[in-house]
Amino acid sequence: MQASEDANSDRATTATAARNDRLPMLDAPESPAAEAYRELRTNLRFDARLDMAGGGRAIVIADADGTTDRAAAVANLGIAFARAGDRVVVVDADLRGAASGGLSALLGSDRATAGLGISIEGPEEDHKRVLPLVETAVPRLLLLPAGARGANPADLLGAEAFGVLLAALRAQADIVLFDAPPVTEVADSRAIAARVDGVLLLIAENRTRRPQAQRAIAALEQVGAKILGVVLLEK
Repeated sequence: MQASEDANSDRATTATAARNDRLPMLDAPESPAAEAYRELRTNLRFDARLDMAGGGRAIVIADADGTTDRAAAVANLGIAFARAGDRVVVVDADLRGAASGGLSALLGSDRATAGLGISIEGPEEDHKRVLPLVETAVPRLLLLPAGARGANPADLLGAEAFGVLLAALRAQADIVLFDAPPVTEVADSRAIAARVDGVLLLIAENRTRRPQAQRAIAALEQVGAKILGVVLLEK
């Protein structure tokens, strides 16, 4: 996807090596894939379950079983919102370090040590005022990297301190998008989903099986998550 505004060339060059055509919103803005992300953005803006006019909406994007390119979906949707004038923070909430091509790497910040984990565990006054947000090549789009990964991510994301961090993120953005691990594999996504405004569940064409998707929906409903929709990602 090629952005409508010129990006910083050094950042763009660094990110290009990692993204491998995964960002149609930047490299192919006229493509059907890019248009699909703009349509998803519009649908969310007019979703009666989200008060988008008030700003600071937080959405977790997760998948059922790890078969989707979740990081690319988060990045593309974040770019779509940013290009429409919103202040956006995308959060790499995969604290298990399972994916080398994850959100932080895709946006050129895979080596960041300060990130989500440190922000949650740090002193309360710090994550009320200062977040280790990283500028991306896209204006108005900021990244909170995963940073250094520690033990027990689900405990960390379920802690009361995460709520303080979430409030700080809402204060700095119109839209906060979380990239979280598969719903049925670990409890991380459910811990986030219980606190945010809604969940988008990704399924992969010809890969995600119906029982897996059904288990993911049931797990999200069990924690009281608001499921905004199920998004089919084509191969």
